Amino acid sequence: MRVDFESGEVALGSGKERALLAALAVSAGHVVASEALVDALWGDAPPRTARKTLQTYVSNIRRVLGADVISTEASGYALQVAVDDVDVVRFRALVHDASLRAGTVDEASAKLSKAVALWRGDPFADAASDSALAAEGIRIREEYLTALEARIAADLAAGRHADVVGELEALVREHPFRERLWGHLMVALYRGGRQADALAAYQRARNILREELGLEPGGELKRLERAVLEHDASLEAPSPARAVSIDAGEPTRSPVRYAVCRDGVHVAYQIVGNGPIDIVAVPGFISHLDIWWDAPTDTLVRRLASFSRLILFDK
Repeated sequence: MRVDFESGEVALGSGKERALLAALAVSAGHVVASEALVDALWGDAPPRTARKTLQTYVSNIRRVLGADVISTEASGYALQVAVDDVDVVRFRALVHDASLRAGTVDEASAKLSKAVALWRGDPFADAASDSALAAEGIRIREEYLTALEARIAADLAAGRHADVVGELEALVREHPFRERLWGHLMVALYRGGRQADALAAYQRARNILREELGLEPGGELKRLERAVLEHDASLEAPSPARAVSIDAGEPTRSPVRYAVCRDGVHVAYQIVGNGPIDIVAVPGFISHLDIWWDAPTDTLVRRLASFSRLILFDK
């Protein structure tokens, strides 16, 4: 957690105070219940003095940042800052505006580049590992990686495959289980005239998934391998005219977004396609958005999204 004023970075006291400010910042302008803040700071084992200690932390933060920065409400506390002053809020707004269907790929790439540039490393390092704030940190990290994948997809759609090969090689080493990054690398290599290297990248991904997770690559990677072997025309770099904007084409995996329910539960969802009707896919009891794309159901997803706006969510 980092706080910047016009005069520079402001140092807060303890890690718990930074964690408290972080818990308030992700819901800036909204009241966060005291019980939720206690859970964010201490997880499943809060001390008996948690409520009183929470009040002390609030007082300490007000002393450093100003008396009006945190308001006290009947049920909890609220951070009183402009939402644009919170990086995670700005990040989500940029990602939301960067839908590849909404404009040119260059515009999408620029917005997503601004979004991922806000990343300052794993968030909420001071939070207890079993706390709600730690879980929020995992969610934000996933949002960041999804946005990064989407930015690279925009660059590929704009014909900048040569510019992203080095970045992708570093990313697949850092995140070896993210199949979409491997797929982007295969496409970038193939478009650079490196078919053998693209196929070798698939084998590298396959070996890692089998040895580390006992899994085979998902549907998208398998389809890419076949396309590379067959010199499928869909893998060719777009012409300058086609690169201006995204056409209807085949649906691709969209960024994961989150809807916040009234009780504070976050529901992950994706919107795929831009057809004239809306279809909501209701999953089984246990579901994960990646399963839609990496299992035999990916064919169904693509077919439905070809004529609709398909909404997928994790139950």
